Amino acid sequence: MALHECLKSTAEGLASAAAGALDAAAVHWLRAAQQAAAGSLSTSLRAATENNAGIANLLQGEPHAAQARLACADALWGEVRQSIVASEVPIAGRSSVFHLRLAMEHHERFTALRRQRHLDVCDGARAIGQSNALVASQGAGAIGGDARLMAMLSSAFGPHCPEMALLGAIEVPITSVLAVYGRKAATLREARRAYPVHGAPSLLADLDLTAQMTVLVHPSLLRAQIPPTPSGADDNDGS
Repeated sequence: MALHECLKSTAEGLASAAAGALDAAAVHWLRAAQQAAAGSLSTSLRAATENNAGIANLLQGEPHAAQARLACADALWGEVRQSIVASEVPIAGRSSVFHLRLAMEHHERFTALRRQRHLDVCDGARAIGQSNALVASQGAGAIGGDARLMAMLSSAFGPHCPEMALLGAIEVPITSVLAVYGRKAATLREARRAYPVHGAPSLLADLDLTAQMTVLVHPSLLRAQIPPTPSGADDNDGS
């Protein structure tokens, strides 16, 4: 249940950001971090919510608090990575009998592939946080279409993920940026409906979901003023 509450707060924060209500977005993301800290939840969920709380601090004009939160998130993602390396990775989920037999016959290879997939997702989420930390320490101009970051995010979440859209949207109108956050909010809301309410959280089972919850800050969100309605957003965008 606590995971569902964190998902709800995170999605509400994204929806608020999509509407340009950044104060409200910060409140939701701080609430999600509190919910994660209060429950016996997975390390990856705490990493995701700490990252998003760091963005909330940035939106509230508190860069030092943001840096501390983002450093915590990075350390937590490091713990997740170590856990993936050390854990027993299941080689089959809902596979057919044929695929299960194939996996059993090539156990080491299949295990290595699945483990690498989990590592890619973990590394992608961690890279988002590291990009946010760069913004927190150097300002909004620090983010850009970094080739290495884009390759990591594409590998982790696919070439059409919201984060790739944000990295490619540095010079576009603010309305286009806000629409990406709305898309991410919708994705998390759908994931919340599909995720079981009860059951003990599992590191590997939760990893994809918590990685998706990790928010990438866009420089436009850190501007002094964002119009309350999309209709006037382009006027203050500078494009």
